[in-house]
Amino acid sequence: RHILAGLGHLSKLTKTSDINNKTDQIAKTGIPFLDTKFLDYYKNRIKDLKPSEKIIWGSPYSNLHYLYTRSFYLEKHPLSDTLKKAVKLYLETAKNDWLNYSIYEKGLAALTLNRFDEKETAKKIIESLKETASSNEDSGMYWISNKSGWYWYQSPIETQALLIEAFAEVNNDKKSVDAMKVWLLKNKQTKNWPTTK
Repeated sequence: RHILAGLGHLSKLTKTSDINNKTDQIAKTGIPFLDTKFLDYYKNRIKDLKPSEKIIWGSPYSNLHYLYTRSFYLEKHPLSDTLKKAVKLYLETAKNDWLNYSIYEKGLAALTLNRFDEKETAKKIIESLKETASSNEDSGMYWISNKSGWYWYQSPIETQALLIEAFAEVNNDKKSVDAMKVWLLKNKQTKNWPTTK
């Protein structure tokens, strides 16, 4: 997922045919693999589900990250009918449960919903994030609850970068994006960034 998401970013940033050809070669085998894993997970979840029960997803981070990754490749690798059904169910869950998500999940949800044409909910998420942000001239715009943790989805730098992407893509909010970049640059001045994330 991380490799394909990174390549999706690269394809968005660089429109050269050489990069796109190499990305397509990797995606040709990577995307079907991810789709199969997601469908297996989905089928296991709904196997014993009664019609009145709500599907409970495991790790929202993994599922949201899968859909976020998949959103880079919708044009060249369309969803199968079975996958569309599973994705629709998960998008509905995200639309209903996003208020309970962490900052990182909200950023993933906003981008994913926006790319899957659920633009209204994506805008609501961005507005909610904007309302909960802290802002000042020296530090820019940031979230106090954006703290480091043990898990891959608990990186303040990656979270801030994802939120910059979300604000730029969903609302084209240049003022907020510039303020969020200030926090990122200030952070770079005072801390070591040891990993790609």
